[in-house]
Amino acid sequence: MKPPKTDPNPYSTPSSFRGDSQTKSAVKPDLQSDSLSVIARRTFFDWEKLRVFYIAILTIVSIVALLCGKSLSQHRMEYWVELVFGVVVANLCYFLAPILETYVSWLGLPTRGLRIALFIAGTLFAGLLAVVTILTLQP
Repeated sequence: MKPPKTDPNPYSTPSSFRGDSQTKSAVKPDLQSDSLSVIARRTFFDWEKLRVFYIAILTIVSIVALLCGKSLSQHRMEYWVELVFGVVVANLCYFLAPILETYVSWLGLPTRGLRIALFIAGTLFAGLLAVVTILTLQP
């Protein structure tokens, strides 16, 4: 004797919202099993490759701003200490972009183009701050 067929619960959540494996792979196949640490590791490694360009661009902008100001021999020691402090702050601020991209990825939102937009906007902002800081700290 066969057991009676049970009808699916009409009040249950449709399979497209339950998180079935088929649905997950259709929504975001590359993130279906990635934890936050995996997403963060991948994102931060990619951003570290861009850090070389970030530092090179800010170095060039800073040197040009220094050369546009007074002679380098006229600067006091405090000036150089503040300049090094600015470099450290700029590199700490660099971390904001991979943190934001990791969060957006973790939420499952599209990140296409986000990295390049954050890199360009952040580098332009940091370059502007570097120029303003260097020129206002001139003796």
